[in-house]
Amino acid sequence: MNTQTYPQLYPLGETSELDLRGLSQALWRWHECPGAHGTHGSNSHCGESGEACPWRRYDVLAQFHKVYRELATTYVPELDYGTLPALRGHGDLLDIIRCLKDNPESSRAQLMSEHFGTRHAADKTGPGMPTQEDQVRASGLAARVMTAGACSGEDVESAVLELGTEPITWGEELSLSQFLLAAFPLAHTLSLGSTSGTGRHQGVRSLLAAETITKIGRFDVQPTDGLRSHLNLDSKWRTQPSVLKEHLRATKSLSTTAGVAEEIRIGDNPRQLALEVLDSINLLFPPPTSESHAILRRLVSKGQFNKNMLHLETRDLRHKHEVEGEYRSLASKLWDLYDEVENPTPRGRFERWFERQVAQR
Repeated sequence: MNTQTYPQLYPLGETSELDLRGLSQALWRWHECPGAHGTHGSNSHCGESGEACPWRRYDVLAQFHKVYRELATTYVPELDYGTLPALRGHGDLLDIIRCLKDNPESSRAQLMSEHFGTRHAADKTGPGMPTQEDQVRASGLAARVMTAGACSGEDVESAVLELGTEPITWGEELSLSQFLLAAFPLAHTLSLGSTSGTGRHQGVRSLLAAETITKIGRFDVQPTDGLRSHLNLDSKWRTQPSVLKEHLRATKSLSTTAGVAEEIRIGDNPRQLALEVLDSINLLFPPPTSESHAILRRLVSKGQFNKNMLHLETRDLRHKHEVEGEYRSLASKLWDLYDEVENPTPRGRFERWFERQVAQR
């Protein structure tokens, strides 16, 4: 169905350059730039030099903008007679993103009640407030844009938010920071950086390279929309390195003792998670001359992977204490992947039959 033909059914069916510019301002608090009002944000007439103006990086976010457009078109209002949609346009979605960022420790129910109550009071002669189901749908979409993860509300049909990924429930009693900690729980640190010199760690790194997991584990390396699907054994990847880097830039000025809530206020994801995702890409596709990195180049050339994955230098985005290759949020997924390569699950028809025969003896 053409979403442009049914604007009332798909109020976010069209996305303009102005909407995309507003997205960067909402997510990372990019300032207005007099020289960045052309078709592209990276206008050469920008008044600031070097990296001082974030709009010089606007074009690098093109793949993220495509994902945003796809997400936006999934929103269909849940209307009752005499009510307005929770999202009448992109401006409403960006307002909810700002609300979540400004109040990361307030419960979802409290935030939505206050947000939509304030909006309704400002429009005294207008229709009634959005339905509860529609408020849940809108806040879930806002959280998904912020985190590139999958979330759904309790007791609400979540198919429009999943896009093929397994959702995690964001309960109305949970704040956004509590939700993210539940979605990406921290485990004991797994150190797989280049300076982790034990023989076992060297072996783990070599088995987790793309060349090995595609040959021994016989995995297909494919893109996905959600961070929660990153490194899953049965998922596709479409990680957005440029988005994660923007988060790291935005939060680098924070104190090293800052918590997840403060990181959300300034950026959009837990900082540790962003670092781990970027590090894990370098782990699977070690640059620059390995066969694993050649696999990545082929995937990029086919348009399957974001070309920004070819250049993932993060040294300038780290604090001194943030060591490359230390995993807590992704530690269990890396171990699962390692175990699968060590002991591959039978995938062919004969292999599955043979395994059943052995198990019966």
